[in-house]
Parts: sequence; structure tokens; C-alpha cells
Amino acid sequence: MNRNIIFIVTGIVVAVTMVLIFFYNENTVDKPKEDDVQIENLVTEGTVEDNPLTVPCSSEYEKYFASAEYITVSKVVRTIEERPDGEIFTTYEEYLVSDIDLVNSSDFTEDYTVAMKGSEFKEDKVKRGSFSEIFGFAYENKNAWEIYEELLTLNKVSGDLSEGTFDETTYEITKQRLYEFEANEELWSYMLEGLVYDEIIDKHATYQVMETENGILYPDCFVATVMYSDAGWKVTKSMFLQVIVCK
Repeated sequence: MNRNIIFIVTGIVVAVTMVLIFFYNENTVDKPKEDDVQIENLVTEGTVEDNPLTVPCSSEYEKYFASAEYITVSKVVRTIEERPDGEIFTTYEEYLVSDIDLVNSSDFTEDYTVAMKGSEFKEDKVKRGSFSEIFGFAYENKNAWEIYEELLTLNKVSGDLSEGTFDETTYEITKQRLYEFEANEELWSYMLEGLVYDEIIDKHATYQVMETENGILYPDCFVATVMYSDAGWKVTKSMFLQVIVCK
């Protein structure tokens, strides 16, 4: 599979920052996607506008993912540091994307983390490897839902999605449907591991609900965000996890 690199500053902001409280509106990069598909479309297309309080039925969306033949898996971990004078520094700890052909058990997987260090994208620094090398687990003999579960488990994302709190404010503004859910404490321990901080300012875990053409509601992506202070700096660390069904 071939992927054309798309480098557009502010692209992911409209789709993810505003909606999932993930990115600030500067110095941002579109998630690379095959056939020049923009991430704005990937995370907003098919958003539920009717019956916003309806919670997805797990038995339905598990079947939806389980029947997938081609998927894209993404993981982005990003830290934004804001100095007292307002200057902002952005770094990516991880920026991983993989296109997987589940029918033929093949994948095209890339790690953009090093390529995105500094002010300019460096295509020659993109690391290509197997899915297991880059994501840390194997997809063989798994369906798309099992891969999604493994991705969440490996990154300590767990909790009762049916008990999520609907974000009415975001829905009124964007018609995008977000739920904040009570994540287990191990998620925050995982995200804060090795970090030094003075105070935790805020932390929340959110998932976005989308709808298929057949009316099946499903969790489109998950975002965990923790904000803390460190020696007068305000730091926001976010982790974005997503599995997109391409066919």
C-alpha cells in the first residue's frame, strides 16, 4: 500500500482539538492517510445529529468492527508546554499509523515521531516497520474489534463506556457527539509515569461516537488528556487512539 504524506499545519486542530480537547490551534500536522484522505473527514464524517443521548450498543459495534477487511490504526501522544509568558512548545512522544489488510494479513506501518521533531517535517526520518514492531502487539488472527481492544488495553484505557457523560456543550456547537467516561487510575499512572509535576490541574478520558450508513453507533476514537503544572509551566499531555474501518 502507498501513502502520500500530507503536511498541513492546523488541519487536525479543527477535527480533534476543538472536539476532543486534544490539540491547540497551532503547529499541528494532519495524520498521514492513504489516498490523500484528510483527518478532518475521518473524525467528523457520519457524526450523529439525531438522538444525541443514545449510547452505542456494544454487541452491534463489535460486529461492525469484526466484519472489517481493511482498517487504519493510529496512536498519537502529544505534549504541549505553555510558559508563563504564553510561549508554547509542542512535542510528539509517539505518532504511529498503520494500514492493515485483514484479508491478506499484510500491513503498511509507519512511525512519524522522529520525522516530526523540530519545526519542519522530515520525510527521510519516517520509520517503516511491521505493525508489531511499531505498535507493540500482533494483529494476525485478530479481527478489527479485537485489535481495537488490544490497542486500548496496551495503553491502559479501560472503563464503562455505557456510563459516560454526554458533552452537551460540544454537541450544541459542533453537533459532534462526545462522552467523558471514568477511566481507571492505571491510565493516569501510565500517562504520568516518569514525569515531575507540582499539581494535577485536570484529567479526563473521552470517546467520540459516530454512525455508519446502516445506523450502527460505534466509538470512533478515544482521547485521554492530563494537564499539570511544573515550575510555573502549564503542561498538557494527550493520547489519541483510533481504529478506522476502511472497508
